[in-house]
Amino acid sequence: MNSDEQAPSSAASHAELDTLTHGAFSASQSQERAQLLKAWLDEQPALTDLVRVHREMSSRDKGAAKVLKEAIDLLKREQHQEALVTEWSNKAQQVLSQHPFVMGDALAWIRDAAKAGAPLSKEPLSQLKASLADRIKSVEDLQQQCMVQRESVHLLMQRMDNLSARDWPDALAALTGLNQDVHRALDALRELTTHADWPHVDLKYPGWIEQSQASLQAAWTAFEAAATLAQAAQADAQAPLPGVAAWDESLRALREGRPVRAAAPVTETPATATATEIATPAAAPAKPEETPEQIALRQAVHAERQALLEQALALTHWVADEASPVEAAEATPAAPAEATPAAPAEPEAEAAAPAEPAPAPAPAGHWEAALPVRQLQQQLRQLRQSWKD
Repeated sequence: MNSDEQAPSSAASHAELDTLTHGAFSASQSQERAQLLKAWLDEQPALTDLVRVHREMSSRDKGAAKVLKEAIDLLKREQHQEALVTEWSNKAQQVLSQHPFVMGDALAWIRDAAKAGAPLSKEPLSQLKASLADRIKSVEDLQQQCMVQRESVHLLMQRMDNLSARDWPDALAALTGLNQDVHRALDALRELTTHADWPHVDLKYPGWIEQSQASLQAAWTAFEAAATLAQAAQADAQAPLPGVAAWDESLRALREGRPVRAAAPVTETPATATATEIATPAAAPAKPEETPEQIALRQAVHAERQALLEQALALTHWVADEASPVEAAEATPAAPAEATPAAPAEPEAEAAAPAEPAPAPAPAGHWEAALPVRQLQQQLRQLRQSWKD
């Protein structure tokens, strides 16, 4: 009884599917069925109809059913891709709408979306990915600027410390430039805090910038106040000193008429100048405006530096190259003292008169270190510092 009922039902189903597929089930040849099914697929039927036709056709013609199987797989992939696009679009919108913006979530979205197979090269995911990448770059650039400005503040404070340890004329000469640099740095710090992405930077950066602003402002306020007192003390001998040791000493010297060492202009020393020529400031005639005390001081400085130069020369010894007896007899004993060793002279430390005429050519030979290289470097470094002081 049941089999009799199922037969008409199956026949009715075949007739319905045959009508749906434009005669694919009633066709007599497999090639004809495949062509009719392809024509039906061009109409983009629903997935449920594809599944029904494929189930019935699989029992009649597996070759023709293969066409339906490929169409079903393609449609399932497209539907899966659409689901991925919807899912990851929603997630991207959530990441972009976060306040504050979290770079870690944005980077995780790009990584996980690619791992899930979402079509990141197609809209709208391609545009969302670009928006996230631009936001990440903007925040990273802002954080990089925070580190740069923080280091700039450290350098400015170091400049203040160095100028506080130098003579007052040197500090006064650099005061205008330092003032401009400090105010530029403070403006740059304020611009960082007004940036559109400032709320989205890592939590450590606002603390860094706030501390840098406070430190620089406090240091500059103290430095500027001391400089104002120093300027007043320079103009009025009865005014109080600024309380900065190096500046106080310079101002006392100015009040007492003692010379104050000022920054000397940087001069180029010829490459062929000898150590003796470099260290001959005392050989120049005294300027008319120099007092006897100034001349004595300059000569004392020259004597001290000449002693340092002799110590530097003692770190090397002269080795004569092989020469004929005639050349050896013509060599002068004073030649080594006029050669050019690695003297620790600094060009900016000199206030020298014009050099004397070049000495006679030294005999053939070369200088060799009298100490190991490391010890020689240490000795020269110490002599160089003494020369600058």
